Amino acid sequence: SPRSFPPTPRARRAVEGRAAKFAEDVIFLARDRLRAQEAASSRDAVTRRRAEEIAADGRLAAFADEDTGAGISLGCGQHCATKGAGNNVLYASTRSMVPVLRNRWVYFEMSVSVAGTQSHMTSLSIGLSTRDMPLNSLVGQWPGSLGMCTTGQLLLSGQWTATADPRLSSFGNGATVG
Repeated sequence: SPRSFPPTPRARRAVEGRAAKFAEDVIFLARDRLRAQEAASSRDAVTRRRAEEIAADGRLAAFADEDTGAGISLGCGQHCATKGAGNNVLYASTRSMVPVLRNRWVYFEMSVSVAGTQSHMTSLSIGLSTRDMPLNSLVGQWPGSLGMCTTGQLLLSGQWTATADPRLSSFGNGATVG
């Protein structure tokens, strides 16, 4: 009815945007649950056990809302993290719901893209940290963390390390880091 629908175009866009985000999140959640079911029936005992633990805890291989720093918004079923434009926070981090297993080979990847109308890539660091790293710290700066910067340099527990050829390890818009 006319009373229930927002009267201005801006308000209607906001309502439609929330509905689209909700639908997108539902699709990603369904995909994640199907992947978890598939992992629970894996022939590999470690994969199967881990999938059962994750399902019992209600977690998914996505970013955790409660472990997302100020200025970062999550989308696409919590698979995409975006640092907002005009954000004055120098460093902002987010963590996965699922921790990396110790003493196991683990593969993960991140795709990098410039959001909206932004014309250039700002500095970005992708990496691993311990749970005690504050969300407003640069990953790699904190003890026990490792970050790979867009410049191709590695930051390990606060120590910068240059790679053999930074041109081969640097990344930017459109890159997938794995």
